Amino acid sequence: MRDVFCFGWYWYADKLQLLERGRSNCLRSNGRRLTGREPTVQQKVTSTPPLLTPTAYSRQGGEALFVFDKSAICYLSNIMTFYNRYINGEDGKSVYSDIYNLGQEAFSDKYFDDIQNVLTETFKRVAFNLEIIFSELKNINYAFKTEFRFNFERPLLSPLLDTDQLLIKLDDAVNDFGHIPLSLKLFYKIVGSCNFAWDYETRPEMFWECADPIQINSLDDVFNYVSDGDWREYLSEILEDDNSELPFLELAADYLHKDNISGGPPYSIQLTKEPSIDSLFLNEPNETTFINYLRICMENCGFSRITNLEHENDYKDFFAKVKPQLKNI
Repeated sequence: MRDVFCFGWYWYADKLQLLERGRSNCLRSNGRRLTGREPTVQQKVTSTPPLLTPTAYSRQGGEALFVFDKSAICYLSNIMTFYNRYINGEDGKSVYSDIYNLGQEAFSDKYFDDIQNVLTETFKRVAFNLEIIFSELKNINYAFKTEFRFNFERPLLSPLLDTDQLLIKLDDAVNDFGHIPLSLKLFYKIVGSCNFAWDYETRPEMFWECADPIQINSLDDVFNYVSDGDWREYLSEILEDDNSELPFLELAADYLHKDNISGGPPYSIQLTKEPSIDSLFLNEPNETTFINYLRICMENCGFSRITNLEHENDYKDFFAKVKPQLKNI
């Protein structure tokens, strides 16, 4: 008996999508069921690439089923990469959940290039969105800081020319405490840094209260901070005093400090025991990963807490103008 692989086709977001049925005689892949209007049999057949001409077609349990020869499997594997799922419009949370579930296997030759392509696309979208939000905020006379002593004060800063060298130095500086997640490294390589905090020193009256504008410190300022011997001593004392505390890098002020109110500890990214694709963004109210924090910021046009009902911020006109221009993360 020849080897066969069983897949179903589903119509989703105006594109023909592939689904592996997951039967015991089928190859496991990254496929997942997609719901929606199912194409007709004729659509299925004519939409199949020449390489994937099915050897049989049947309908089992109300689900369309194609049977392919083993020679088609390389093509099928390419269709179902994390990257193709992501750029074809699958929900980013779903794609990243599957990536996170790989654990250390994400760094294997089998997956790493594919996953790095997903992260690269993610941060290109973040950079694009930040430019849009920055431009629209300037249009409504938002009070960005305009005089800078340090790079972290700049609203937007492109990747530094010496980013690669600084990341190597930063890796070495934090090595005794853990690993810097790939997500933060690619943020610095592709996005740079951002600081959409209101300049309350020049204009005390803010547009939105406790809206938590996005802020990620610049790479050079982060490195300068951790290369100081006091940082190593400070972090060591924290970890010794509290065994539950995770090693971290401070990246942003909390939402209260951004509004010139005494608040809590800085938002920080967790340093991990092993190399990691992403890690927790500590002390931030959503208690999530760094990438998902950025996703929440983009979904809220750069202000992760702007919709909090407690503060009754008038943001709807701004959202209506900005949201349609942004790319999904």
